[in-house]
Amino acid sequence: MLRASRTMLQVLESDVAGLNGRLEILANDVVDLKVGFGAMNATLSGMEMRLMIRLGGLMVTLMALGIAILKFTPGH
Repeated sequence: MLRASRTMLQVLESDVAGLNGRLEILANDVVDLKVGFGAMNATLSGMEMRLMIRLGGLMVTLMALGIAILKFTPGH
């Protein structure tokens, strides 16, 4: 039992390390996007920009929910 818990903990630690790496990559990409959004500000109204950001947040939330469901679904 204790050995299985240690194994699960090691798996979780490696998953977290992988996520940290992905977050660093995402942070670098977001910095690059800020430059693109700066150029778009001239052509998009504030309402359009807020709508784009909210839709992007919704997409990320739904993707995270889908991944969580797949990870915890028995037999997957």
